[in-house]
Amino acid sequence: MIRSCLILMIIITAVTAKVNAQNPTINAFGEGLSGTMSAENGLNSIGYNPAGIYSAGLEAGISYNSRFCMKELSQKSAVATVPVSKGCFGVDFNYFGFNLYNNIQTGLGYAMNLGAGIKAGIKINYHNIHIDDSPEKTNTMTGEIGVIYSPASSIDFGAYIKNPTNQQFSNCDTIIPVELSAGIKYKFQNYGSASVELSKNNLEDQIKISLGVQGVIAERVTLLGGISTYPFEASIGVATGFEKINFQMSFVKNEYLGWIPTATIIWSNKQKSNKK
Repeated sequence: MIRSCLILMIIITAVTAKVNAQNPTINAFGEGLSGTMSAENGLNSIGYNPAGIYSAGLEAGISYNSRFCMKELSQKSAVATVPVSKGCFGVDFNYFGFNLYNNIQTGLGYAMNLGAGIKAGIKINYHNIHIDDSPEKTNTMTGEIGVIYSPASSIDFGAYIKNPTNQQFSNCDTIIPVELSAGIKYKFQNYGSASVELSKNNLEDQIKISLGVQGVIAERVTLLGGISTYPFEASIGVATGFEKINFQMSFVKNEYLGWIPTATIIWSNKQKSNKK
């Protein structure tokens, strides 16, 4: 009885906080920008727009996200990208929850250049939910499609859709939303960038508006900040590192339930991809 009540409490808290364990946020970089990642490129785009991984090199990263500083709502993630001659592959693994209730999602994506400043990507995800001692297997698969258009070196437009076929678990009440996002990123030469994004999923009545900014304050230090609506959240973060190892740290303040810290460590090979 106590364990059942605990599971129920955790699930209710997750839903109230708009915690989306089926389409997880992967890294501190995206959290620091309040999720304005539709037009972002590189390893950090895994979990957002699959088209963005085209510009990644041979890289790997791990992240830890502590939703509202609750161990039961924590998420552990691992990602990697492998460039090939005509594109780039990306893989991710995410574990959300704890031993009584957890959600595992793993995915494989691929992005390529279509020419004329257009990059496109697809991703296939496998989802599995475990609830207490239930013997039933609760799993399904979903897809993602994304595109990034760069008409000039300083401007990127991006859009992606997750779970376009509205695939759901067959024997579980957990709903995987259909999510659509579109945004624009403007780069201020070597000083940083500003991004605006609109997103909507079929479980919500309102369109979420997000704004993210990046500011380069030193050769290897970038400050991150963002705000988003529904519910209102404000974020701040920093990205820094050395030649092969990079560190990201961010904090998001939810208007209802408090702070969400995220930490990420990324390894990159010395020769990074020059693809744009």
